[in-house]
Amino acid sequence: MKFVVDKMLFERALTEVAKALPLRTTLPILNNILFEVKDGTLYLSATNLDFSIRSWLPVFDAEDGAFTLPGKLILNMVQTLPPMTITFEHTSGATRMSTEKGVFTLAGLDPEDFPTFKTFEGDDGITLPTEALIRGSNYVSFCAAREDARAFLTGILLDLRENEVRLVATDSHKLGLWKKSIDLNIQTQAIVPRHTFEYLKSKDEETANIRFSKDSMGLFFKDSFLITRQIEGPYPPYDDIIPGESENVAVLPRDEFLSTLKRLSLFTSGPTYLLNIYFSPQGLRMKASSPDVGEGEETVPAEFTGEPMELAFNVQYLLEIIRKLDSEQVKISIYNASTAIKIEPVGFEEGEELLYLLMPIKLD
Repeated sequence: MKFVVDKMLFERALTEVAKALPLRTTLPILNNILFEVKDGTLYLSATNLDFSIRSWLPVFDAEDGAFTLPGKLILNMVQTLPPMTITFEHTSGATRMSTEKGVFTLAGLDPEDFPTFKTFEGDDGITLPTEALIRGSNYVSFCAAREDARAFLTGILLDLRENEVRLVATDSHKLGLWKKSIDLNIQTQAIVPRHTFEYLKSKDEETANIRFSKDSMGLFFKDSFLITRQIEGPYPPYDDIIPGESENVAVLPRDEFLSTLKRLSLFTSGPTYLLNIYFSPQGLRMKASSPDVGEGEETVPAEFTGEPMELAFNVQYLLEIIRKLDSEQVKISIYNASTAIKIEPVGFEEGEELLYLLMPIKLD
């Protein structure tokens, strides 16, 4: 088999597919990208068994067939080439890549060993705005657990309701919830690996078509798709733990709050990174101390209503949340020493909602 391909189109498709290559694997075939030519179209596929990506593009002087090549090797080679055409010829287990610069012979593995992809035949799915999904996942993905025996805590919950889409993530210490009003006429949930939505950042299409099966979810575009496994649930009933309105509320400037947290974090140490915050009409008085560094104390002015209260937090978790907010002011609702505080931006995007929950650390 053989084909001729434009380098620029080829590099773009390779770059997209290579996102599914595993960092480490005991299965050599997963380090390879599958090349398939059929009816003048080249299909490129890669998988790490958690998610798989396939992209396609037109080729010329093509003969149908299939082979595999080491993914990182072929991508690195193509990225160093100037704009040109590239010719591939595959015979007897070896692939020859010819360009104006030279000829390269590459060894691959048997394409028959490459894993098959999940299909969604006959399922039209639903269509959602790509930009909204990127925004929502950016706001909540950091709240998912890095590692946890409860696998559902390592993923993002896509919660579709009749009139809105929600993205939720939690590691049991902090929770992020983003909502957007959209008429969907569907109600379903899927827990997917948190990196799933990173794929959307490479797409320039306004909408993504999402399809579901019992154990998989697909994101489909005009020239590519991603198939991801669904993480086994059920997801915790997060609605039940989101507190309502509080009589104890502080509104304060986000940037000043963030810079103060950064300074005081230098006076904390693991594993708790303990920061004490005293909420009062005089503002938020914050203290941190470490036997190796010393101690620090600062007050951030705030509009506060309610009963004064002292709570303690992991300052690293608090920093992660405040960094994500892009509003001028932050609203913090507090309840008691055993209930999570609620953190919200003041003046958010119309038609969207964002909130975070953060559990306090119990003081002795």
